[in-house]
Amino acid sequence: MRLQACSLEKSFGTKHVLKGVSLDVQQGEKVTLLGPSGSGKSTLLRCLNGLEHPSSGEILVDGETLHSPLQAATRGIGMVFQSFNLFPHLNVLENVAMGLIHAFKKPREEAYKIAKEKLAKVGLQGFEKSFPDDISGGQKQRVAIARTLALSPQAILFDEPTSALDPENVGEVLSVIESLTADKITMVLVTHQMAFARKVSDRIVFMDEGKILHIQPAEDFFNTPASDRAAQFLEKVKKYG
Repeated sequence: MRLQACSLEKSFGTKHVLKGVSLDVQQGEKVTLLGPSGSGKSTLLRCLNGLEHPSSGEILVDGETLHSPLQAATRGIGMVFQSFNLFPHLNVLENVAMGLIHAFKKPREEAYKIAKEKLAKVGLQGFEKSFPDDISGGQKQRVAIARTLALSPQAILFDEPTSALDPENVGEVLSVIESLTADKITMVLVTHQMAFARKVSDRIVFMDEGKILHIQPAEDFFNTPASDRAAQFLEKVKKYG
C-alpha cells in the first residue's frame, strides 16, 4: 500500500502543528518519523489514518483521497497506539476478534480462529481467556498488535508503541514489530527507540516545528545527518535517551 501526505496543514486553534508536510511512503516500505516532542509526528500519523483531518492538503491511499478512519480501516490501514485501547471487560481473544465480528461481519467462530492465529504470531498462545488487567503492559501491547493483524492490514501505523511500557517490557514488543518487517506490509512508526529505528527502517523522516526538515536512508541519517538540527537531536538523544 502506498501512503501519501500532500501539502498538509493542520492547526488546533491558534497552534499550527503541521506546516506544508508532504511524504510519499511506497508499498512495503518501513519509514520512521523522528524529531523532538511537539514536532508534529503523531499528528501526521493520525492524519495518515484519518483520525485527524488536515486543515488543508490531503492524504492519498493508493492514489485515492482518504476521508475517514472507517475508510482507512476498510482500505487496510491498521494503527497501534501507545495506550493499548483494550476493552477491560473482554478477554484477550474477544479483544482481538471484536473488529472482525463487528466491523467486518465475520462469523464468530471464524473470527475466533483468526484471533487465535494472530495471538500465536505475537507469542501469546495460551492467553486467550486472560483479561487485560491480568497481563503485563508488554502483553497488552502485543494483544493490540494481534488485533491489528487480525484485520489483514496492508499498512500499519505505530504511534510510540513502547512509550507506556516498563523498560523490561519494551524488548518483547520491539521484537514482535521487527518480525513484521519481513512481511510486505507498509509501516510508518513514531518511536523514541533510536537503535530500533535504525535497525528496521528504510528511511528516516526528521521533523521539527511542524515541518519535515529532511528524509534520508536510515543508515545515512544516523551516520551523517543532513542538518545541524538533526545532529543536535541525535546527540541529545544519545546523551539523555
